[in-house]
Formats: sequence, C-alpha cells, structure tokens
Amino acid sequence: MKKAALLLLVLAMATPAGAKSKPPLKRACQLLSTAQVSAVMGRTMVRNANDPTGCGWRGGAQAEAGLQLYGFKTVKAADEYLQGGPVADFELCEQPPNQFLPGSGLGNEAWLDSCNSNLAFRLGRVDGELTAYSADVQEGSHKDSARVTAMARKAVKRLRKLRCPPSFCFGT
Repeated sequence: MKKAALLLLVLAMATPAGAKSKPPLKRACQLLSTAQVSAVMGRTMVRNANDPTGCGWRGGAQAEAGLQLYGFKTVKAADEYLQGGPVADFELCEQPPNQFLPGSGLGNEAWLDSCNSNLAFRLGRVDGELTAYSADVQEGSHKDSARVTAMARKAVKRLRKLRCPPSFCFGT
C-alpha cells in the first residue's frame, strides 16, 4: 500500500500541473494551411473543400492540391487499408511505387506513386493521401514529387502534435 502511494506521489510530482493532452484531430484542414499549400505550389491557392476527412485547394483552373485522412481503431487496420487501397492502386503505374525510408519525416511509412506523384502515408492509426497538380509541372517529375512530399512532411509534422479521438478514429 505504501509503495502504491509513493509511486502516485512520484508520478504526480513528475507531471507538471498545467500539462494538457494533445489537442484533438477534428478536420483534415488542421494539418495544412492555405499559405503553406500556396508556398509549396508556387502560386496563390484558395481552399475549396473542408470536411472532416478531406481538404482541397485550387489555384485557378490549372492547379489543385488535396489531402484526405482516414482514422482507424488500430494500427493494423490502418496499415491494411494503406496497403490494400492507395499503395495497391499505385502499382497500376508502369513503375512500382517508391517507398520512403523510416526517418524521412513522412510518418511510420509512406509511398509515392511514380505516375503522378500522389503520396500515401501512415502515422499510427491515421492514413493520409496527398495529391498535387498544375499544368506547368509534368506529372511524376522530380518537381511534382518534391512538392507533394513537402506538403506531406508539413501535414505529418502537425499530425504528430494532435491526438486521434474516437470521433475521428472511429474504428473503420
């Protein structure tokens, strides 16, 4: 009994009184601002979609970018969706999808579509897909891949600062 009380006292002293848990993930648009997307795309972009799982931007008729998020009850379910959905679709290209190495800043795993530089990532129980298109950049080019990778890094960095509440990670 004394050991349990001592352990609770130590834990209470080690945790700052004002410590808060991470804020919840509520909408995909929490992860990327319009200014960030505009900077990466090299033009002024305007948000044209904002729902809980998706966010989209347009820069005239010739440029668009998008982010889709899916929350899962378990890491295994998130991984199965990623491998069976986006990554499997990427394999329809002439070249197999490119897998990023751990430490790339793109979550637990990430894959780049070699045809048009769509990027799918997993961070814990959340899967994300990013797309970018503009008429002045060839799909699948180094520049196309670089901009979607830059947006993904920004989204993952922000996602690490949020928690996935049951309202979002509802157990798909």
